[in-house]
Order: sequence, then structure tokens, then C-alpha cells
Amino acid sequence: VADTRRQTPPAAARAPVLSLAVVRLFGAAAAAYFALAGLATTVVPLALSRLGLDAARVGALLSFQAVLGALVPLPVAKLADALGPEPLVAPAMLLAALACLLFPDDLALLRVLAAMALFALASAVLFSLPLTAVANAVHPAATSRAIALAKFAGDLGLLLGSAALGAAANASGFDAAFRLAALVLLAAAAAFLASSPLARRAKRH
Repeated sequence: VADTRRQTPPAAARAPVLSLAVVRLFGAAAAAYFALAGLATTVVPLALSRLGLDAARVGALLSFQAVLGALVPLPVAKLADALGPEPLVAPAMLLAALACLLFPDDLALLRVLAAMALFALASAVLFSLPLTAVANAVHPAATSRAIALAKFAGDLGLLLGSAALGAAANASGFDAAFRLAALVLLAAAAAFLASSPLARRAKRH
């Protein structure tokens, strides 16, 4: 019986570290950390406090998101093993953008829970699968260097996201910060899809 599972490309067919196929994954990591980690470190706790929640309730909501974040990665990893990591990246960015737009400007608990659940799901994908895709895409001799560059891109995104989203919240309110994060995620998803091998082949024809 033929093995129909997804196969990792042979070493000879893999891409150089700075090829478009790999750099687009660096961009996805940077955008994910800009938006999701930037919001988590700067905006979300303060936004929850703004909704009138005390410290205990804010902690409970963040714990709820952390519990979901601990439960989701294994099912996500199984799906990535079946489909490959790359097909999950753009949908996760769209989910994260939806979570940003869903976050309420009043005390609507169900919307808060829905937004945080989507943040947890998207984070499970976007904080790990771009690194997995990078490792699959490059020659084995360049794997560690490629993962280090992807990690650097994510850290740079976090640095810029924390500063930019915090500044946006301070200047124009928390809603502006969430909209900026959503815009970055939507633009990154569009660029990721437009630079996919399928899209490039379609342009050539």
C-alpha cells in the first residue's frame, strides 16, 4: 500500500536560508510576535483592567488563555504532521486578526472569552509552526542557522510590537492598538499567501 502521508522534501530539493521560500516564514514569525506577543505583554492586561475587572479576574482570564494554550499545541502538531505546517500559518494569522477585532470595548464577557480563546489557538500555531516549516524547508546543514534567524525575526517582532502597540494604545486608545495588530496580521497573511509556491506558479502561467 502506498504511503500517502505528507513527506518532507529530500535534502537536495530544499531551499537556501535566504530564499523567498524561507524568508516568507521569517516574516510570518515576525508578524506573529509583533501582534500576539506584543499585545500579550503590553495591551491585553491593561485592556482587561480598563473593562472594570480587578486583578484577580484579570489573572483568571489570563490563566484561562494559558490553559487553552497548553491544550491546543498537540492537536495542532498532529494536524501539521498530516498537512504540513505551512498551510496552517495564514489561517492562524486570520484567526488572530479576528480576535483583535473581536476584543470588546465594554465588559462583554463572552466576547472577551472568545477573543482570548482565538488568541490561544492562533498562538499555538504561530509561535511554533513557522520554525517547523523553516526546519523542513532548508538543507539539513543550515537548519540551526535558519531556526536562529527565524527566532531572531520573532524577537524583533516582539520588540517592535510591544513598543508600537503600547504607543498606539497610549496615543489613541486600546482599540487603536488592537486594530494596528489586526492590520499587521492581515497584511502578513496576504503577503504569505501571495508568496506561496502555488501563487508564484499561477503568476507564471
